[in-house]
Amino acid sequence: MDSNNGDKSMSLRVADFSSLPQQMLAPIEGYENTPLVSIEDAIKPLEDEILLLPARQFEVKSCLNSGNGLHIIHIKEIDPTYPLLEPVSVLPSKTSSGNDSF
Repeated sequence: MDSNNGDKSMSLRVADFSSLPQQMLAPIEGYENTPLVSIEDAIKPLEDEILLLPARQFEVKSCLNSGNGLHIIHIKEIDPTYPLLEPVSVLPSKTSSGNDSF
């Protein structure tokens, strides 16, 4: 395909956008009765949660109640006395010979 022809079709596509029919897309099957919400409303339930990785241990360094229900907790990850997960072994990297293929 000629690159100039591709450029023409791209500019034509952008230019003819307003001439496309304005219609509602069909709902996704199984979600017909689910109300549409903004991304801000969709993540509201997650605002009060902090996700920490499993098998990690933390020490609380300080706490601050700054009012209006806002609490700031300063934590530091510590090495556990008894490891809950085995560490992942890292294989030594091979020196590059220039013949590496991906």
